[in-house]
Amino acid sequence: ELHDCVEVDANKLGGVPVLKGTRISVAQILAEIGEGQSIQAVADDFGLDVAQVRKLVTGLAICIDRPLAQ
Repeated sequence: ELHDCVEVDANKLGGVPVLKGTRISVAQILAEIGEGQSIQAVADDFGLDVAQVRKLVTGLAICIDRPLAQ
């Protein structure tokens, strides 16, 4: 799912992962949610599609719900 909503491009924020089609970093979106903003509020604040933000959060949850390589 992350391939559909995240891109890494050296020409956008120096290669920091961003929401596809934007210059908004994944870290910024997560920080806003971590500070108590709802997904809807984050989408509204940044002019994003709420479905895209939900897909990002779901994709990240799937990625980290696995054992770490030792």
